[in-house]
Amino acid sequence: MGIQNISPEAKSVREVFSSSHYRIDFYQRDYTWEGDQVRELLNDIFDRFEKLTETNNSYYLNTFVTHKDKDRKNEYLVDGQQRISTLLLILMALHRIFAKVSDDEQRFKDQRDYLEDFVLGRTEKGKVFRIIHDKPGRGGSEEELGPHQQTLQNLKDGNPPEDDELDKRGRTSKHLAENFDIIYSYLSGKFKRENNPWDEDLLVKFNHYFLNDVSLTKLEVVFDDVPMLFEVINDRGKSLARHEILKGKLLGKIENHGKRYDYLEVWNRCISYLKGAKRPGKQKPIWWGDPDIFFKRLFAGRYIDSEADYQDRLGSKSKAHYDREFLIRPNSDPPPPKYYDRSQYLITGPEEIGDFLEKDLRFYTRLFRYVARKHKNFVFLDPESHMSWNLLFGSIYSRNYVPAVFPNDPNSGDSSDRLKDICTRIRALSFEEKRLRSIVSLQEGMESKNDINESIYSITSQIRKKEGEWEPQDLREIFDDAVFEVIKKRNLEGKGLALTPERFSAENPKALLEDVEFFLSAQTGLETKAQERNLQLEHIIGLNNTHNEKEFGEALYDHRDHLGCQLLLTAYLNNLLGNKSYEDKLNGKDSDEKISYRDSGFIWAASLSREYQDRLKNQDALKEFKKIFSFDLKSYDSLNKENINAFKRERKALLYKIAKIMWEENTLDDKGYPQTAIYPGHPRSKQNPTK
Repeated sequence: MGIQNISPEAKSVREVFSSSHYRIDFYQRDYTWEGDQVRELLNDIFDRFEKLTETNNSYYLNTFVTHKDKDRKNEYLVDGQQRISTLLLILMALHRIFAKVSDDEQRFKDQRDYLEDFVLGRTEKGKVFRIIHDKPGRGGSEEELGPHQQTLQNLKDGNPPEDDELDKRGRTSKHLAENFDIIYSYLSGKFKRENNPWDEDLLVKFNHYFLNDVSLTKLEVVFDDVPMLFEVINDRGKSLARHEILKGKLLGKIENHGKRYDYLEVWNRCISYLKGAKRPGKQKPIWWGDPDIFFKRLFAGRYIDSEADYQDRLGSKSKAHYDREFLIRPNSDPPPPKYYDRSQYLITGPEEIGDFLEKDLRFYTRLFRYVARKHKNFVFLDPESHMSWNLLFGSIYSRNYVPAVFPNDPNSGDSSDRLKDICTRIRALSFEEKRLRSIVSLQEGMESKNDINESIYSITSQIRKKEGEWEPQDLREIFDDAVFEVIKKRNLEGKGLALTPERFSAENPKALLEDVEFFLSAQTGLETKAQERNLQLEHIIGLNNTHNEKEFGEALYDHRDHLGCQLLLTAYLNNLLGNKSYEDKLNGKDSDEKISYRDSGFIWAASLSREYQDRLKNQDALKEFKKIFSFDLKSYDSLNKENINAFKRERKALLYKIAKIMWEENTLDDKGYPQTAIYPGHPRSKQNPTK
């Protein structure tokens, strides 16, 4: 039946708090208003109050939404928890002030007792606060005196809990206590006077105004189907995020209160994993800890086969409707197959919901946090790339692994076979994706972002269907075939991810040169500054240099912007070297700090210097490198009109050769590592592995 009736009713604060006890149901967030929001509300109310005239200057606080359970016994706040809770705190603060104004005058005692009826109401269990923030307990009983009710009682009694106790009680209690202090201080400042401690007449006048002239519209929504409730929240465009509506829809199908509470704890722990998924040294979590992005990528990886399918089923960035069309499916008989087609949905009934929460959600949120915190172990995985996680979530199935594979402490020494297997798969997937992105960006005529994103969906779909029965060596053909399909559609020459000298063109030279630096470092044992921040491209032929303008004439810009005439440096070194001549940059002339390419800390740049190469020529790793790869990292003492074209060809040819070794000829071993070490943390690199 769904929604049966919606009844709007205008109510003053006095009426809002005179007849109901409002409960906060399982799907709702905590009370989280910050001090600025509370002060803004107080300022708005007082601004209207201070302009009060004989006509009327009431203050309207918009709507709040409630619904009652099937037996009409309990009333729940659907929307408006933050405002209604803050209004309760204002009532409590006024109650405290009336207690302090005078213990002798009966009228103030009457006012205080009058206010107490709006703060507390009678139930079968005695007096209980008008808002019950503590959610239903495991046994199915409606616990009314939980930790948040205790916090309100402490505040009313003038005995606020200590900070460590508030931390134990949770975020709602912490914000209740903090905001009560703000409200009490604010109101005290309004009603206290220098000569007379309290402006009693103003206090009484405001109390009357707050109770009778501050109003809201109450919308009571009657349901016979709990999940329909979340459509109302969704349609009204209110503050609940999509994942919160999703939580409500899922848990709303669990009729057993005890089970529902258990699943709620599982959900909350999983969401906390997302908010704790930070890279070491980073302040913000991956994707800012946004669960909505996580769920979209999870569902995309598990069930989406194309970009068009993604737009149809999950919505664009500005219209994420996964909580509505995609997830919930009516009960079906027989049960759905393991792999759903596009006409089917993900979740059926209580049993499948429990399976999704306890297995899939636990597994993937722990996987997410583990990979984020162990990022250095998976050097090719871009933690901020949505498509990378789409591939990872779709290719590593929780059905093949138990959630306990991932320890709560990401730094623990868990060495289980399953964890090793998962790490192998992550390494293999991330390398092949990096290889795909790199090599496509090095092919003239390819649009790397669009071409790759469409390919990732196809790749994910193919790997997903293998149900975990694949080895690292199986990935190459899947990746190559997917991109080959894109190449065929766009009528481009070349098969798969084959690099050719004719089409070798770096869409992002900076990224290519970073890869080259890491490869040279891994193979020679030389240190590189490529891991530092604020890296810039350096054009080795400077502008605003009279010598260069005379030497190269109109061809200056063509030479300068050629791939072979570009280097990688830190911003500091790049600015220091400036627009000097090539010879000055090479030898450090006319520089106060005598900085040159040979001193830059970048192997590709330093290789231009004869002095740098002579210094290292007896190094065993360097000699082995030149022997294995037949590399001629020759120095160039000068650049002029006669040798510039040969210089460009030779340097570009070396870049092409390195790229081909890294991305086309490199295969994976059985542990997911590329056979040829191309980064310093690789087990076979000449550098020490990354710690």
